[in-house]
Amino acid sequence: MSPIFLFDAQKVVSTDRFEAYRGLYASGSDVALAGGDFRARVEVQKLGRLVMFDRHLNDVVHERTVRRVKADGFEHFTLQLNLSGRLLAELPDGSVEVGPGEIIVFDMTRPQRTQAQSAHFLTFSVARDVIEAASLKAFALHGTVLTGARAGILADLMRSFVRHRIGEQPDSSGAATRMFREALAMALGGAETASPPDGDSLSRVRLLIEHHLPASDLSPAWIARKAGLSRTRLYELFKPIGGISAYVQARRTARLRALLGRPENRMRSVGHLAFQAGFAAESHAIRLYKRQFGETPGQHRRNLQDPTRPQPASAGGFHGWIDDINR
Repeated sequence: MSPIFLFDAQKVVSTDRFEAYRGLYASGSDVALAGGDFRARVEVQKLGRLVMFDRHLNDVVHERTVRRVKADGFEHFTLQLNLSGRLLAELPDGSVEVGPGEIIVFDMTRPQRTQAQSAHFLTFSVARDVIEAASLKAFALHGTVLTGARAGILADLMRSFVRHRIGEQPDSSGAATRMFREALAMALGGAETASPPDGDSLSRVRLLIEHHLPASDLSPAWIARKAGLSRTRLYELFKPIGGISAYVQARRTARLRALLGRPENRMRSVGHLAFQAGFAAESHAIRLYKRQFGETPGQHRRNLQDPTRPQPASAGGFHGWIDDINR
């Protein structure tokens, strides 16, 4: 597949234009008309853990309902940078208009609705691990609008990646992802960027946790010892998100969701996968999973296997790229 994917509604027979566009997004969002002057041009690039969309849209609504969020199992985030026009976002707790030069962050595990009116904007789909490496508060970013000088640097980088078609340079993926992650961390203004030593410690601890999630002895004392930190310092680092134990359980719950979505695990029990994710008891895993995602692991699995679940219009396009960053 080409490193660049292009869709231009003007090149489709007029009677089929909107249906062709809606088919592009059938696996990720419900698409509807918001007026009588539909226009759409989308160029997509992939580089490593990023999928970058350059979109010109008019009279279009994209929506991720609660049902769709539960059904598709997407874990990634999207950052939408408005370059011009109107971009309206509706979230469970309110709505916001994203002005030119502003960036809104969406967590794809949460409902959302956007409407574009004569809008030119960039959408970066970003693997969850990249976001979590940039901020300890990734779970609370949904709907955050980034503004100001720090956000401007991130916006400049996003524009530069698209303008220079960096998707055509796969050997740059590692460096590009690191640049993006650091610019995002600065835009978010997290504690990691304010204190480089803390940033190093947080990165080291998170990496350690990810590699040892299934271990039964993944206790604060063990983590502190392996990370070369005192327990007091470890607790201080994770206090903003409810503590180290809460963070470990959240990562195990996310790991279980990822395992449930893998085709090779369809015949494996929830209990078996919960153990692989690091839970000692299936009941505990189910309770935490429902608290975090609003459904049980079994319900999520049934949604994934639902024959009425929306599917992409074709095997082409950028669907494989989105699946890749969710693995």
